[in-house]
Amino acid sequence: MHVCVVDPGVGSNRRSIMIETERGDVFIGPDTGIMIPAAEQLRISSVYEIDESKLPPRREETFHGRDVFAHVAGLLISGRKARDLGNKIENYVKLRIPEPKKIGNRIEAMVMHIDRFGNIITNLAPDLLPIKHGDELVIRFKDREISCKYVKSYAYVAVGEPLITKGGTGYLELSINRGSAASAFGLKPGDAITIYFKER
Repeated sequence: MHVCVVDPGVGSNRRSIMIETERGDVFIGPDTGIMIPAAEQLRISSVYEIDESKLPPRREETFHGRDVFAHVAGLLISGRKARDLGNKIENYVKLRIPEPKKIGNRIEAMVMHIDRFGNIITNLAPDLLPIKHGDELVIRFKDREISCKYVKSYAYVAVGEPLITKGGTGYLELSINRGSAASAFGLKPGDAITIYFKER
């Protein structure tokens, strides 16, 4: 069960939905597209618009995370079915993560997120590059170019050295061992980067 409360449109006419997946996970939250990339990885089986007339009345419209989504999660955990709490829909909002582009021997990617440690998470999955641990890569961004290794973990490079690794998100991350790559390189979400193999 996954409850989403990233909801800048709370109180508006945006819908509240439940997403069922083939693995059995259920996502509950606003129909903004934010849950779709994760749900699609688990294969969406059904999407329902929550029928809020089946929920207790509420005094205000600013906390649907508590008054709608959490309440529906509780009902589902207690044994109720999504089809009993809403109507099946097909026209839900779909959010698409920008896809990397391969141009010759280079891949153009994008910074998607900076975590609290300053690691730079890209939209590039490792299987899009024929890389193995120890390979030297060149990362080009803005007016800079750096070289670093694709490694299994931070300990494979010296303290203060940059590296590329597969992070917990499943995507490639540009990091610095015991440092902040975001601060060192001045990158932020939405910035473009180019990755290619270092010439031997």
